[in-house]
Order: sequence, then C-alpha cells, then structure tokens
Amino acid sequence: MTTITHETLYLGQLPSSQTDIYDPASGVTGCVHNITLHNINSTAETVELWKHNGTTAYQILKASLATNETLIIDYINDGLVVDGAHKLQGKTTTASKVTIDISGSKLVL
Repeated sequence: MTTITHETLYLGQLPSSQTDIYDPASGVTGCVHNITLHNINSTAETVELWKHNGTTAYQILKASLATNETLIIDYINDGLVVDGAHKLQGKTTTASKVTIDISGSKLVL
C-alpha cells in the first residue's frame, strides 16, 4: 500500500559548494510542489539548483537574489518528481546565507 504525506521535504541553508539537499531513500518518491529561497546576506547571492540522476547533475535553476529577496518556485500538477534514483543539489555564493524550504508530498511504496 502506498502512503502519501504532505510535508517539508527539506529546510536549511545552502552551502557554497554543490551538495545534496534532498535525496529520498529507495522506495520513496518526493513530489516537490514549491521551493522557497530567501537571501539573508547583506549582498546579492547567486543560487544554483540541480536535479541529479545518479550519473549527471542537470542544472534546473540559476538565479541572483538581492539582499532580503525571496524567490518562490511553484510546480503545478504532480510537481517536480524526485524518486529514489534522483536527488536535488544546491549551492549559493556564500555558505549559510540563503535559506531554502522544499515543500511537497512524499509517496512511500
């Protein structure tokens, strides 16, 4: 039986090097409904996100956020699907200066 829950899939601050930020376990599929990014630094930050398929990281976002700027990305329908064979990675210019909140549904098979 499949269990579906709506939850925060990840909440934290981005590092300054490309790092895994959401990596669901085998048998789990995350459906990302929105990603909120907020720059708390006193200078602009460049944020980059990738979807990794186990072999290659594909960039899905590169955005510059001004001081105190918030960017909300909404994914419609099923959302951005991240199953056990995929993961999301991210980084920003200065570590611990951009907060990221990934919200969505988690399907456990």
